[in-house]
Amino acid sequence: MSRMIPESWPSDLAEEIFKVGEHLAELFNPQEIDRGDGPGTECHLRIHRGSWNLLTGSLCYYDWDRENILASGWISAGCSMEEAAEISKMLLEEAKEREGGTIMKKATLRPTCAELAEEVYAYGQYLREFNPADITESDDPGGDIRLQVYKNEEYQIHTGDSSFDQDHRGYWGAAWVPAGITRQKSRAVARDLIKQVLDDIAMTAGREEKS
Repeated sequence: MSRMIPESWPSDLAEEIFKVGEHLAELFNPQEIDRGDGPGTECHLRIHRGSWNLLTGSLCYYDWDRENILASGWISAGCSMEEAAEISKMLLEEAKEREGGTIMKKATLRPTCAELAEEVYAYGQYLREFNPADITESDDPGGDIRLQVYKNEEYQIHTGDSSFDQDHRGYWGAAWVPAGITRQKSRAVARDLIKQVLDDIAMTAGREEKS
């Protein structure tokens, strides 16, 4: 993929995302959507030979051709055009990062943003259930989460106190997960974790080149 994104791609992709959100809104009860953490679907951006394709559903459906899937995200049912534009922007930025990365030139880094967002969301719901009374407290209850990616591209997700981490190899990203986090915010946390890992990879490569 060229480092320059064709001018029409962001708006065309946003329009496609908006249509997916509209279709999902027709399938679900409006009250579910109004809660702010309603139904939606994973989405995956495939870029191949100068064109893009938006895929929806679980990534496991596309095991036969993951090489050209360069970014993943989440589309909420009934998302607005502004939200669709933001998702389009994030997908294209993630695709550029993966295409130009050090060890993930074929988008081999796992977890994807969508997979990691599910882990973040699940951890946030666990924190809510662990002590639901804390949700109304002013001290913003939550917990630490860390993404560890090894050089062979396997990964581990760590939660809780970092002093218990015994294995410090590989590349890292860390964040705070509020108890009861929404899917939309889970996506933002996942993107930040992956960006930190990519930055760590780039910094390590730079140090190795100088040595």
